[in-house]
Order: sequence, then C-alpha cells, then structure tokens
Amino acid sequence: MKFRLENAERALEKHSLVDTGMYKGDATPALLQRRADAVKFDIQMCAAAIIEFAEINSFPVESPSHLKRMIVPFDHLEGAKKLQLTRMLLEASLCEFMFQGFESANYSITLDGNTSEVFDTPTALKRRRLHLFNHFFQEDPQKMQERNECFRMFCQLKISTVIESLFSELVRSHDRFREIAEDGTRKEFPCQNYLSRLAKSVWLLHKVAFSFEPASAEIFRVPPSSCFAKEYMQEEEDIRPTLSCDERERKVAFMTVPGFTLRNSVIKAYVCCVDSLIS
Repeated sequence: MKFRLENAERALEKHSLVDTGMYKGDATPALLQRRADAVKFDIQMCAAAIIEFAEINSFPVESPSHLKRMIVPFDHLEGAKKLQLTRMLLEASLCEFMFQGFESANYSITLDGNTSEVFDTPTALKRRRLHLFNHFFQEDPQKMQERNECFRMFCQLKISTVIESLFSELVRSHDRFREIAEDGTRKEFPCQNYLSRLAKSVWLLHKVAFSFEPASAEIFRVPPSSCFAKEYMQEEEDIRPTLSCDERERKVAFMTVPGFTLRNSVIKAYVCCVDSLIS
C-alpha cells in the first residue's frame, strides 16, 4: 500500500481500554492514547518518505538483524505484499530506534548527569513535563529545536541514529546521498522533515507518559515471535486478515509502537502479525 505524503489527515481517535478514575491535572489515559496514535501516524509517514527516497535514488535500506530474520520466510512475496512487508519492517525499525531509552524519566541522551541541576520534587517534575507538552504541542519541530535545548539534542541524536542505522557507511559516503542529506529542505529528501516530526511526537508522548500522578505510565514492548494478545495488542484495520484460526495461535512479526499500562488502563501496542503478511 502506498501512503500519500501530502494532504494526509490524522485519524487519531482510537478505542482503548481506559478506566474512569480521577486523574490530577490534564494527563489522562485518553490523552496518552491520542499521543500513541500520533506516533503511529508519524512513523507511517516517515517510513513512506524513506521508502520513496531510497527507491528514487536506488539506496538500499538496512534494518536490525533480529528484525530482518523475521522476513526470511517471506522472500517469495511480490507486489503489494512485498511493499507491505518492506513498510512494516521499516516501521518496526523506526520504532526501535526512536524508543530507545524511553523507560528513563529523563529520556537521557548521554550517560552523564547534569550536576548543575538542583533538587525538585517528583510532583513538580511531573507537572513541568505536562507544562512542556502543553507549551510545545502545536509548535513546529524546527522552532522547538531553537527554543528547547533538550529537544534539539534529542532530535539530533535520534535522526542521526536513524540515518546511520538505516543507511550503510558506503551509502552515506556516496556523493549523491551527501549532496541530498546536506539540504534537508529539498523536495527529493523529505526524510529530514518527517524524522523531525516523528521525534517531536515521541518526545511529547514521553512527557505525557511521565506526567501522571502519583505513578507514571509503564511502557511495554512486544518482541518478534510473541503470541498475539488482543488485550494488549492491536493491528491496523487495513492489514488485519479475515481470521480463520484462534487469535491465541497468532504470532507477532513486528511491533511498530509500544503499549502502555496505567492503573486499570491499557494503551495497546501496535503490531503486525505473521499471518497478516501472507494473507
């Protein structure tokens, strides 16, 4: 399936298992669900942009080895199914790169602590994260980098990680790649803009997840080959096959957005199952 890179509308309202308990401030399970859906949208758009860029310029795209092993049985696929497999593998790769370190409340980008900071109460830190989310929610990613040093460093680190992981050193040393990469505003290299938007979505999701009181949301990941659990996982409507087997027998091929638990709420992880790739 080919994604349109322009005039795309966000369809972010999804059903989730959320409780009706009282939450302080504006951080709610429904908000966490919307932000997870926003990340899913931006991962899709980013993957589509990278695939188009790689195809136009004949650049091979790499993926983590443990994810590549999952596609070995599907080398025979062609046409739309082959494109779907490529897209899901790339979305899973982007998810892995972008969510590295998400479990840390500080989302640290280095191992060095900031010794110049003074102590602040956990409650004050949580409220500050929610304030940052509300403040930058509608901000352009480029302007965010100018106004917030932490986000600028985070964005630069994530984008460099993605580019260095997806494109080999040989490809990155190619004159054509270097010429395009040095000017991310050019139409034939849309990846920079989409990567910045994705970095913003993940950064904002982190601010929301760690702003809940008294306990933050807890992230969970779904490794490849896991059994599908509908209470904790969901698939896109357009790739879900007509089930002819017990859902408990389904195996996960890729996770494209992790899930979260918060008190009695479950924000389901986005996954792609093996049977969806071949059905």
